Amino acid sequence: MKKILVVDDEKFIRLGIATILENNFNNIDVKLAKNGKEALDVISEEKIDIIISDINMPVMNGMELLKEINELNKNIKTIILSGFNEFEYARQSIKYGVKNYLLKPIDEKELIENIQEIFDEIEKENQNKKEDVIKDFLIFLERKKYSEIEKILIKLNKSIKVLNYYYIETNYNVNNFSDIVINIDENQYIILSEEKIDFANIEYDFLCESKKNNVKDSFKELEILKQYKIFFEKENINCEKIKNRKNFKIDNEKINTIYNYLKYGKYEEISKEIKDIFNNNFINNCDIESFEKLHNLFYTMIFIKYIEKIDNDILKENFLDIKCKNINEYINKILNSMKKICETKDNNKHLDEVYIEKALEYIDKNYNKDINMAVVSNYVSLNYSYFSTIFKKHIEMNFLDYLNKIRIEKAKEYLKRVDYKIYEIAEEVGYKNPKHFSKIFKKIEKITPIEYRLRYKDEGEIGDDDEKI
Repeated sequence: MKKILVVDDEKFIRLGIATILENNFNNIDVKLAKNGKEALDVISEEKIDIIISDINMPVMNGMELLKEINELNKNIKTIILSGFNEFEYARQSIKYGVKNYLLKPIDEKELIENIQEIFDEIEKENQNKKEDVIKDFLIFLERKKYSEIEKILIKLNKSIKVLNYYYIETNYNVNNFSDIVINIDENQYIILSEEKIDFANIEYDFLCESKKNNVKDSFKELEILKQYKIFFEKENINCEKIKNRKNFKIDNEKINTIYNYLKYGKYEEISKEIKDIFNNNFINNCDIESFEKLHNLFYTMIFIKYIEKIDNDILKENFLDIKCKNINEYINKILNSMKKICETKDNNKHLDEVYIEKALEYIDKNYNKDINMAVVSNYVSLNYSYFSTIFKKHIEMNFLDYLNKIRIEKAKEYLKRVDYKIYEIAEEVGYKNPKHFSKIFKKIEKITPIEYRLRYKDEGEIGDDDEKI
């Protein structure tokens, strides 16, 4: 609501101007004063937007009033009235930022046009100010600089102790609900209002509200409430709705059971266990800490061990997302991910084979480094003993024999070339001790590295002049 102060020592002029304004503008509050002194008293108690003042008045005239307002540094738009077309008055009024100088008798149309122009100017200034405020607000909110946000609100003449804080996710235009509407992300808004807002007639995906005595506590409460969105889709929640939620003890044994079922692709059993974990009692009464703990258990105990090891983009795209719209979508996403893992086990490769393939790929790239079974089992995230068992099962030899086999095959390629000495070849394929290399080579090939090179020399693949043994 805009407030206009009419200052004139003639009562009928004051009332006449007030009538014109009230008949032509909505949402205004017109105050009256008969001289500059009374006007200053009103200004001290009210936030005045526009002053319409006569020049010649007793006690304090219009020019003296302008000077006082200027010294008070009040951002008030002013229109001067006078019965005389005196240039000196107009000249003096300009330095005080007067918007216009109107002659009496007042032309109603001219007055209305002047007031409308000032309203438009005020609206533009407020919009620019609002944009600057929103930029600062977002920065301070992101950095949790609540004391700076408080300063902004004080500048905006907001009573912090009575503010209502809202977080809403909606496609609806909420900018008219308050003069402080912060768009923090697509269709996500923070609204601050001294009046309680009724959202009954708009559609929203989620809404939560807080009302504390200070900015910091209010925003912290909103952050807590936002985490409960997964349980309260399309609802308006406050602390009353979550105060009785409690911490649930997570049954690790059930998680282990699911893990074991997953290894053998038993989706029906998995589905039953999942639904048993997410029973109505848990959904309706658990606190967010319990839910996040359960989510992390699924993530660390199951999905990291399976999804990250499977070369399946569909599975990875379908991976758990705690930001699901509601708890049912979350549960379905878990079940869908587990179902696809089970289908992968049935229709593609057994997970053990996936682990072995990754291990072989790692060995092939790193055979010349100081690697052993502990290094490789850790790389594929498998228990040392279990990795040893499945490696021997699939490769039909133990890890060390396989590593030596790969190294010796690589060494044979080097031995066919003349630019490497035996000790250099040993180092190139991962053996620090040339004697140990020769021993392993003979064990596998039944001849020494030198004999192998000579054999290829005799067959004409190594030149006499370049032989280096």
